[in-house]
Amino acid sequence: MQDMFKQFRSGAIFFAVGLTMVYLANTALLPSLRQELVTLAGLILAGAGFVVAMLAQIRMIISRFLRFLRKP
Repeated sequence: MQDMFKQFRSGAIFFAVGLTMVYLANTALLPSLRQELVTLAGLILAGAGFVVAMLAQIRMIISRFLRFLRKP
């Protein structure tokens, strides 16, 4: 269970960092190719973090459900 929570935490951190990159790129950088590339990198990072966090959440739910079914 602790490994799944670490995976969830890592995914949530990547998601937050990706969204922060998108926000900062759109507010701090002038419109340019660089801004678009930083925004793209942020979106990729946020998307990957979201997928990792959701997979960990699904694993935790399934684990809890199976533990509930196995209890006498």
